[in-house]
Amino acid sequence: MVLTRSAAKSLRSIVRWLPNEVLSLILCQTPQQDLITLCRTSRLMHNLATPVLYHSIVLCSDVQIALFVKTMEIQVAAARLVRYVRRIAFSDPAWDFVLTLLPTLVKRLLAVLRLLNQLESLDFGPFTHRRFTDFLEHAHFPNLLKFSHLVEYADTSITSFVQRHHTLTDLTLPTTFGQNTQVGSCVLDLPCLQFFCGPVSALSALKINTDCFIEQVALIFASADLALDDGLRLLSLVVELQRIVFLPTTMVLDLELLEAVAVHLPRVEHIFIERKLSPSLTPSITRDNAPSFVPNLRKFPELSFLSFNNEPCDPLEHHHLETMSLWTSACKTLCAFKFNGNLWGREPVNGTLLHLSTFDSVDS
Repeated sequence: MVLTRSAAKSLRSIVRWLPNEVLSLILCQTPQQDLITLCRTSRLMHNLATPVLYHSIVLCSDVQIALFVKTMEIQVAAARLVRYVRRIAFSDPAWDFVLTLLPTLVKRLLAVLRLLNQLESLDFGPFTHRRFTDFLEHAHFPNLLKFSHLVEYADTSITSFVQRHHTLTDLTLPTTFGQNTQVGSCVLDLPCLQFFCGPVSALSALKINTDCFIEQVALIFASADLALDDGLRLLSLVVELQRIVFLPTTMVLDLELLEAVAVHLPRVEHIFIERKLSPSLTPSITRDNAPSFVPNLRKFPELSFLSFNNEPCDPLEHHHLETMSLWTSACKTLCAFKFNGNLWGREPVNGTLLHLSTFDSVDS
């Protein structure tokens, strides 16, 4: 229904005839700076743009945190604004900042966070501060769906926080989680969990069974050892698992990981082996070693995408097409693959192999 707006007197004004619901959808795709400008144009735009502006808050510096706290502390605004915030994150694109906040600002920030009872996503990233550890041990957000915390050796507070939030569907844990013996016997019962990212050692803390709805996992590990084997064995109980991402911190051979997945998780649809945490890439796949992948590829009845983030090389080399032909013959469902820095695809109608793009680095 189109509402009457005193601010829209001109017949040519879009806000005179466009429904509020459509305007809100447009505002969801509008850059933040433009939303701030729109808030100042009219009462209508202020009322529509403000919820969108405060829906997702990303704080990348102590200055931004101070301004956010000051805004939320204003009594007139606080009662309205806290109900709009659904996501808050402390991070930056490079994932390398370390915040050094004054104790008084931290105290004010935590007081604001406690008011966000509609919060659905909380991402602490690498944000380290003792008061935040204490905060996690007691905080509770009834609608929380996503939680990410990358601070090492804060297992006790993280465990306490996660155990109170059975609504979580997306969980990211630090690389050291599970190494603390104090949390070894704890069970994290998350019946709604769909995505997990963290160390292999943390899988033993999750309650994993055939009733789980986990669809994607990203596993951090040092080597293809028994811990990884045990983790994959646990995941074999998850019927819904479709995608697995490996994040090794040391150089691990692609063939070893593919073999481990073939043994325990043959029904996955997507396999990614990333190298962002490891010091070096694995050697390129060559005409000589490509056939060694075939026996394992034959064990995947539903695999559609396979990604090896290894050493780049020329996509025009003839053996690439030979490798693709060999692999697609072994796994009939395979339709896209990335290896040697190149992305390949198979045309669905006639099966023609296509070179889609080239990647210059491991971060591509």
